[in-house]
Amino acid sequence: MLDGFRPWAIMGVMREAHLEGYFVSACRREGWKAIKLMPSEKGVPDRMVIIPGGEILLVELKTETGRVSPAQKEWHRRAGVLGVHVYVVKGPEEVKKWVESIKQSRGLGPI
Repeated sequence: MLDGFRPWAIMGVMREAHLEGYFVSACRREGWKAIKLMPSEKGVPDRMVIIPGGEILLVELKTETGRVSPAQKEWHRRAGVLGVHVYVVKGPEEVKKWVESIKQSRGLGPI
């Protein structure tokens, strides 16, 4: 693959596999750890992100046109009952905004 080549930029929509790589890279740049969660049950979020201070965030990644399934909605609802929020992030622009919002809300500095 050519350095900087983004096949999704030509097609207009990033595939979920490319989005996952983009997300992991964005997290790594911040010194965060983005771990792929194995789907041990339907609806489990895609990633667990560990940020400074030991905070753990759960993230469901979707393409710009992707939809949250009923099983995912139910998993997110149950997590919410337990006091855990699952972030749904759609597309590369939302990845950038999500990283920035987490940094600002946690006092981790501007992007």
